[in-house]
Amino acid sequence: MRRRIAVTGLLVTLAAGCQERHNPAGAPSEQRGRTTAPPVTDGPTSEEIHLATERAIDLYRRGEHDSAQHATEALAARAITTGDSAGLSRLLTLQGQIAYRRGNLKQARHLGEEALALKIRIGLESELAVSYNALGLIAWLQYRLDAALHFYQRADETATRGRLARSRITGAINRGLVYADLGRFPDAIEAFSTGLELARTGGEGRLEANAATNLGMVRLWAGEPLAAIPHLEHGLRHAQETEALFDQALALDPTYGAALRDRADTFLSRDGDVGEWVRVDQRRSHIGPYYRRDWPALIADVEAWQEAVRLTDRYADPGGFYIGLAQQNMSDGTSAAEALRVAVDSLEARLSHDPGDFRYAQALGVVYAALGQRNDALQAGRQGLELMPPERDALYGPWAYTRLAQIHALLGQADSAVAYLEEGLSKPGPLGGWDIRADPIYDGIRDHPRFQALLEKHGTQN
Repeated sequence: MRRRIAVTGLLVTLAAGCQERHNPAGAPSEQRGRTTAPPVTDGPTSEEIHLATERAIDLYRRGEHDSAQHATEALAARAITTGDSAGLSRLLTLQGQIAYRRGNLKQARHLGEEALALKIRIGLESELAVSYNALGLIAWLQYRLDAALHFYQRADETATRGRLARSRITGAINRGLVYADLGRFPDAIEAFSTGLELARTGGEGRLEANAATNLGMVRLWAGEPLAAIPHLEHGLRHAQETEALFDQALALDPTYGAALRDRADTFLSRDGDVGEWVRVDQRRSHIGPYYRRDWPALIADVEAWQEAVRLTDRYADPGGFYIGLAQQNMSDGTSAAEALRVAVDSLEARLSHDPGDFRYAQALGVVYAALGQRNDALQAGRQGLELMPPERDALYGPWAYTRLAQIHALLGQADSAVAYLEEGLSKPGPLGGWDIRADPIYDGIRDHPRFQALLEKHGTQN
């Protein structure tokens, strides 16, 4: 399954360190944490509220979101009572970050917009770049790419005026990510190059590694492999250096979740060392056994991953698909059907919560296909394509064809599967034949002559 390559795994923004690669489930209710902006005041920020907000931020960074949310609600009420507009704007920003981590992008957007409006009203110029970057991230995740680009450009403007070097770096990289999604590869190359130069001159080694890696990847996608190699090597070198810093942070405080996630992301973005990534971050430990077709190990790892998901309450759980696929390959049809139904229930619930998310529609189609529900599978696959056509997103759009190919492969329809794979591989972007060659999902049609011809043509493309 393809991940967006973004800063530190690599996704930049929410300047206080809000980073994630998944759309979590278990979001809070829509009204939770909502506050009303007070009248504009010129009074100084309450030192007591400021210090308490710093403690709430620390709770948030440690992953204690319920405690952080409770603290911000009490502090926001106090800020309203005392007329502390600047303090309230920061609390709204933090509440938006918490909502984002919980997967409630709608609430995160609302809180972010409220915080931005308040900062503009009271002239809190130094905080505007943070809000613009945060709203840009949310728009990007919701595939409102034009809006994301607008927010990132505003973030760059305010960061330039305020001489906020780090915000300028993250803003440049974020613009590059949006340009890449829009298929504007020359603009993406220019943005990542700007971010790389700013990070280098500013001594920001971690962001330099991120900018270099993104620049290398987009040059690959743009068909410039020779130009990409130095940038990828550059990113690797700096990622190895920053890895030592993450080790130091963990030695000082092994429970510090942000450092743990950053270290895990470094391993993955550095050299694809999935085994080391899994050792640090267990969220995707099923990748290795899946490709090795080690079905008992796959089941054990997914069950461990599901337990972590339940503990964090942050993600929809498609793990039943992997367990079901493993049990099908172990000729345990009854258990496979039960596991696949668990995956269907989870994905249907998530799609009901966010009906515009193409990823859940596509994944649901694949699970339906594994269950043999042909009509449901094809309908969900087509829904995914309609929600995210290639014209809308140059990187994610072609993936809809791959999902449809997987659906047809599980249904035993080799000709249709190959046709969709050819369509997806014909588009510019990161889809490659290596995944198709390795993925067990195509085992049922692997011996088909057209599929073999496809591997002959694209099988070494990565």
